[in-house]
Amino acid sequence: MIKKQPTPAIYAVAFVFFVAASIVLSQLITEVAAPFGFKGVNVSNAAWVLPAFVIALCVVLYGVLLMTRLHPIPQGLLFAMTIYLIVQAIITPAGSSPFYSASRIYLNRALILLPMVASCVFLFRLRRRA
Repeated sequence: MIKKQPTPAIYAVAFVFFVAASIVLSQLITEVAAPFGFKGVNVSNAAWVLPAFVIALCVVLYGVLLMTRLHPIPQGLLFAMTIYLIVQAIITPAGSSPFYSASRIYLNRALILLPMVASCVFLFRLRRRA
């Protein structure tokens, strides 16, 4: 763990961590719950799906707290989530959209992933400096 005071930029990295973790956990909860018959939130499964999302939100917020304290575990998780979302953005087909071409969709995906990549580079440089 780094013993220095956190820079103000770590709060922007913590916000990026919050957004990335929310996206990844929402994808992973639906992927894990799919074999159990989860097809979306409705009255019959809301009793166990909504608490799962609340628990996931608590885990994400705890990760944000640890990120602001420069703990190494959320830094590694941010790197892993960035790799996961990059792979998802590459292997998911662009599809046919009436509004955007396939190249524009891939460009938008790259622009969405850019803050996560920049945060990983920032954390890497911060760790190398310590």
